[in-house]
Amino acid sequence: MLEIKHLPDVEFKFDDSPGTFDGILSTYGNKDHVGDICVRGCFEDTIKEKGLSRVLLWNHEHGSVIGSFNITGHKNDLSIYATTDQNVQLGREKYSLLKNGHIKGLSIGYIANDFKYEKDGTRMLTKVDLWEGSLVTFPANPMAHAQAKFIDAKAMADVRIAFCSLPEIKELPADMFQIVMKAIDSAFSTDTPSDAGIPSIASVNDSVPDGELKAYNDLMSALKRVG
Repeated sequence: MLEIKHLPDVEFKFDDSPGTFDGILSTYGNKDHVGDICVRGCFEDTIKEKGLSRVLLWNHEHGSVIGSFNITGHKNDLSIYATTDQNVQLGREKYSLLKNGHIKGLSIGYIANDFKYEKDGTRMLTKVDLWEGSLVTFPANPMAHAQAKFIDAKAMADVRIAFCSLPEIKELPADMFQIVMKAIDSAFSTDTPSDAGIPSIASVNDSVPDGELKAYNDLMSALKRVG
């Protein structure tokens, strides 16, 4: 599932080249508004596999390409040098808005390839497949497609945190806890129906003890009712 993550009020830097800017696309170690933390090194695999260049979009709309960017650093944060296409009207417009301070946000479109959950429901992203970067208007336009996806992600994170407060969840073994958290995220994903999002435990681990299996099935039955 393609997800989004944004940084509001990014500090942009401009040089003498028309249409270009430096910015930070993602940071490490800090929890964002949907309860995720990017772990240092989470972008290394995607950089090795796909290189340093990505497309630059407007508000994550795949039909609104405004340029491209190169990753200039990924050790301390995900830094980029971007070029907006000044031969395209949308590129000229968004660059003008950016340079004049009307646009202040950068955001990434990504797939979380590997992650784990902390006991408070925080999702630690350890492998992130970076698809694109976007200039965004958060939170000015609540009807924007990207904003709607952000609201969905925030609601899913709130549900995850609420479930982590339940005694039944707190008492789960570590491996079972990870399975349940993934099931919760899948069940409340906007890309899949609730029933389809809840995996069978047999598909994850055929050797789960009967007691844990019953506890899992009870939790998943409750989750279906909530969903």
